[in-house]
Amino acid sequence: MTLLELVEAWDNNCIICGEPFVNLDCVTREHIIPKSLGGKIKNNLAPSHYSCNKARGNKSLLKCKALINLRRRSMTPEQFVKWLNKPEPSIEALYNKYGREKVDAIRMTWNIETAWPWWLFK
Repeated sequence: MTLLELVEAWDNNCIICGEPFVNLDCVTREHIIPKSLGGKIKNNLAPSHYSCNKARGNKSLLKCKALINLRRRSMTPEQFVKWLNKPEPSIEALYNKYGREKVDAIRMTWNIETAWPWWLFK
């Protein structure tokens, strides 16, 4: 399943905060059951905002949702949306080095059950 297919399967919403994605730059694959707690890759993935993923760590989804809601209340709506849709740093670096078009073409076809194809960027 590609990143785009994963996002579409979850109706374009983050599993953690429930907010829709503005674009794919801010989307990461979230392990529903964290790998550190025994979660597998297959049938254990959902899309999340990069910021939500980082805030979660290996906390339960319920605890993380509560933390995200606290963050939401501590910010203006504009600040929260900006924080929420912050692009994943590694993707941003790839965009700067190789161009958005090439990186997005690979991201759209990358299968989540295989390793990220870094060799395509050499």
